[in-house]
Amino acid sequence: MSILTYPKIEEYQLPHKNILVISCIDLRLTDNLLHFLHHDNLHNRYDHFALAGTSPMNTGIASIPKR
Repeated sequence: MSILTYPKIEEYQLPHKNILVISCIDLRLTDNLLHFLHHDNLHNRYDHFALAGTSPMNTGIASIPKR
């Protein structure tokens, strides 16, 4: 079970159509991601695209080293 807290549903507008989820392939993040999607009533209404190394992109600290 996740210890994360999510905003109240009244505080933001829920999507009414299918969404694209871009996430990291890191299995440590899967449970939290699924919990969030179910919290927003998005089960069976999303396409999931998993990439290696996308968790730094979500935090805004990703950078490409210059060669």
